[in-house]
Amino acid sequence: MPWAMSPGMPPYVPRGTRLLVVDDEPALRRVLEFRLGRMGFEVLTAATADEARELVESGLRIDGVLSDIRMPGEMNGVALARYLQQHHPDIAVILCTGFAEEAADGSIADLGIQILRKPFSASSLTEALVIALDLNEGGPH
Repeated sequence: MPWAMSPGMPPYVPRGTRLLVVDDEPALRRVLEFRLGRMGFEVLTAATADEARELVESGLRIDGVLSDIRMPGEMNGVALARYLQQHHPDIAVILCTGFAEEAADGSIADLGIQILRKPFSASSLTEALVIALDLNEGGPH
């Protein structure tokens, strides 16, 4: 089951750590919102990269973005990641895709961010979040 909770220690999530989940699939947004909320994150969601950019520019503090690559609208996830790196380099970004060719695309590799292949496990997501947000697994050490 791809969304089972990880058997290892969950990451220590500082209170108020806010993630923005960007995906055009409503069911996946709901599942991620639930799972990430259970891990201790405050979760915002957006259906498109354009909507995500508007949320970021609204002044809300956002610590990390988990975005699908392929979405409808003016921007896709890669364009959103590039935008965030240029205008908000303090926001961590993780991209995800169900398409192998996108995960292997060299132009994405130059972003220096993690790409998760869908469907991804809870442990893969946890690992990506720990790295991207510099969290400690299992709490403060």
